[in-house]
Amino acid sequence: MSPALRALLHEVIDYAGQFPPAALSLADASAEFQAIMGSPDRFWTRRFIVKAPQLSELSGTLQETPLAIVARPAAEGLRAQLTTIVDEIAALVEEDGHPESLEIAIPPNEAALKEALGVMKKRADDLAGTQVYFELGWGDDLPDLMSEAASTWEDVGFKARTGGVTAAEFPSPARLAEFLHTATSLDLPFKLTAGLHDPMTHEDEELGVTRFGFLNALGAAALARSEDLSTREVHDLLLAEDVRDGAAGLSLGDYTLDESAAHDFRSIFGGFGSCSVAEPRDGLAAFFKHNS
Repeated sequence: MSPALRALLHEVIDYAGQFPPAALSLADASAEFQAIMGSPDRFWTRRFIVKAPQLSELSGTLQETPLAIVARPAAEGLRAQLTTIVDEIAALVEEDGHPESLEIAIPPNEAALKEALGVMKKRADDLAGTQVYFELGWGDDLPDLMSEAASTWEDVGFKARTGGVTAAEFPSPARLAEFLHTATSLDLPFKLTAGLHDPMTHEDEELGVTRFGFLNALGAAALARSEDLSTREVHDLLLAEDVRDGAAGLSLGDYTLDESAAHDFRSIFGGFGSCSVAEPRDGLAAFFKHNS
């Protein structure tokens, strides 16, 4: 593995064992995470993902564990729900919890985003050390919402869903390219989640979708940042079949990502959520075997 690829993949996975298709209980997912962190797979892995309603259950159970908190508040009463979540995060910190990120899925409209931004900015002191990411779906106005939010709150981040268990959860390559281009060109912190179990992008004939590879997705985004690529060029790299790792770095098509650019990219990229660490690991091993 090249130094560039090591930099790109170091602590890149947030373990989401409670979510489909794994769908483990909190206790089982926590045990699996601890096992991962005691194995060579620790190289890949950073945070344990928990659901916001579980915060009250965590007191004293996950000390020193880097946490990613996922919240899906209802549209009605959004402000009150977000305030409660921040209150619980503040209490968790007092109990020696370590929430590194708060990932909030909110209705994809300007009003909801403004309301959520207002709460987060007001409670910024309680969220010190916790990166906030908003997940806004895949509407036509997503780039505009991202740009508007960035002009309102300099610490805002965004999260994009790259797959799931149904076809409806997969964005088109054009949508994902647009998101990646917007995030990297505006220097926005961002994360990806779901569906990135394989290193290479390929067509899933059973679901009828494009299933993105983590080498394609991360490589395209990192190169968008380092090479000032257009949205169309990012799109093409998401679908690139000519992906290889060599002494110079990770190459997609005619572009090569070096170690310095990979480190720079990771300064804004917070990683991706996955219910499995073994599948990406085994997929990468197969990738190297095929390309040796």
